[in-house]
Amino acid sequence: MPGFGNVLNEQEILDVIAYFQNFWDDEVYNAWARRNNSSN
Repeated sequence: MPGFGNVLNEQEILDVIAYFQNFWDDEVYNAWARRNNSSN
């Protein structure tokens, strides 16, 4: 999120992402989790 580099710190950026993830239904969240875990 380089556009917010001087506005939000790293924790605030993660908090914003978590806020929007709360609106995802289980299917979307699980697909994201599978994709995220497969890249680790």
